[in-house]
Amino acid sequence: MPEVVQSARWVAAQRLRESERTDRLFSDPLAPALSGDEGMAALKLSEKYNPRHEETANYIAIRTRFFDDVAQADATAGTRQIVLPAAGMDARAYRISWLGTTLYEIDHPHVLAAKEEILQAQHRALECKRITIGADLTQDWIHGLLDSGFRSNEQSTWLIEGLFYYLDEPAVNRILKDSFSSCRARQRARNGPCEPILAHCSVDAAGSQGDGRTGDGLAVWHGRPCRALRCAWLGCCHERPWGRRREI
Repeated sequence: MPEVVQSARWVAAQRLRESERTDRLFSDPLAPALSGDEGMAALKLSEKYNPRHEETANYIAIRTRFFDDVAQADATAGTRQIVLPAAGMDARAYRISWLGTTLYEIDHPHVLAAKEEILQAQHRALECKRITIGADLTQDWIHGLLDSGFRSNEQSTWLIEGLFYYLDEPAVNRILKDSFSSCRARQRARNGPCEPILAHCSVDAAGSQGDGRTGDGLAVWHGRPCRALRCAWLGCCHERPWGRRREI
């Protein structure tokens, strides 16, 4: 199994574990299928050798719930395009109700091929229009997004989860630059079309930036000043009842 597929299935296994908790932050009914035996085996291995595996599980659960809330709030407010670079085995198209929204999933062709094979056997109804784009995010992927119907002059929400800490600084900068350049719409209630990128950029990218730039700094550096969410994605979580449930 390609490493990118195994990693995606490991994350799905984390969502399965969270869905089984009585105090779960979300429920993912497709997680058992999307993780499979391979994902569960990878999870058990990481739990065996990672002494901080409980913190890792809490981090992924809180991150998932936070971005669920961001995406659903934006869709409710009128955003009709959600973009998920590095979508992996994400199942938001099936588990979040956002009628009239188009969800663009971008990931390596191997990941999307494995995912489609699993989903076809599940026979679950979509909650939105789902479009997949097989692409290497370190190469040219924006043209594939635009060719798939993405409208750069309309409002959009972008969620980038669990990606930047796998990449070097030039690759992170290129993805952010390409993402920002594809968003020409300026008006939006949340202070800029790409704000949700920053919510995780401040965590994932900051550790890989040699000059210490935060998510905010990267946004300004790429010519798109946005309201600060740095701090914020964990700060916001702790202000919510479900966010206070765990310490990470």
